[in-house]
Amino acid sequence: MKEDRQHQWVAGFWRRLVAILIDIIIVAMIGFGLGLFVGDFYAQMGHWSSLVGFFLALMYFGIMNSAIAGGQTLGKRLVKICVVDGDNAPISLGRSLMRYLIVGVPFLLDQLLFMLVPAGSYLIYPVASIVFGGMLTTVYLFLFNRHTRQSLHDVVTKTYVVDLYAQKAPLESVWRLHFVVAAVLFLAASTLPYMISLVPQQDINESTLRVRSVLLQEANVVDVELNDGLASVAMSETDEQTISYIESRVYLGVNKVGDEAFANRLALTILEQYPEANQKDLIQIILTYGYDIGLGSKWHSEAYNFYPREMQRAE
Repeated sequence: MKEDRQHQWVAGFWRRLVAILIDIIIVAMIGFGLGLFVGDFYAQMGHWSSLVGFFLALMYFGIMNSAIAGGQTLGKRLVKICVVDGDNAPISLGRSLMRYLIVGVPFLLDQLLFMLVPAGSYLIYPVASIVFGGMLTTVYLFLFNRHTRQSLHDVVTKTYVVDLYAQKAPLESVWRLHFVVAAVLFLAASTLPYMISLVPQQDINESTLRVRSVLLQEANVVDVELNDGLASVAMSETDEQTISYIESRVYLGVNKVGDEAFANRLALTILEQYPEANQKDLIQIILTYGYDIGLGSKWHSEAYNFYPREMQRAE
């Protein structure tokens, strides 16, 4: 048995996958545990709450995969694998932090891409390359680099995930074709914003922007999404009616999704600031409270329907 282990210095796919899943669950539980005490703080951060999960994961993986913890996260400890350098020694904290940043930053930027890069900016192309190229290459190498089992972050930092008890064994170099595939993935990822721009998008007029700006000034409103469209509603088993509607999903920094009066006030604001709303059949306000910390999310929503014609008569 010992001799078999000596020939399997580099940890296999399934052991690494199990360790990753365990560690993600642990970090997510830490994040949600904190959310029990600072949930409103998460909610008030809006989309930026993904930074919480990122920094929790950075600290967890950075410290635990370093020499401080013997190169083992809790997940790795359970499956008896660890992170080492080419000399089979644990790596420094700085190197471990860099190792996580390489795999973590693309996933973080994916959450914040359209918040960080202004619409129409040419920065979208290199950023998209980092985000999608980084994620695709990480997954590709994790699945197909069978010689060294190094993913992107391991290749860059020259680290390995190995069997804790196996002796170091000579390894073949990473297959050169993998680097070609990685280059193609990064290049292809940089073209995604252009490809997306070819897809017809809903027009955003000045009235829509104005009403969104006004709604954002309401107390405890963190973000607002507006959709203007048509929907088919079944009136009976054989009859359908097409209605026009405006849907506004309003993200709140405090949990007041049950406040119908507040939803009514938001609907009235839309009628005042968005003239086209008076011609619609329905205004739907969806009050939403919660957060997404990147590793998981928690949301609670309540929808309220208002009918412009009835609201006009009430006035």
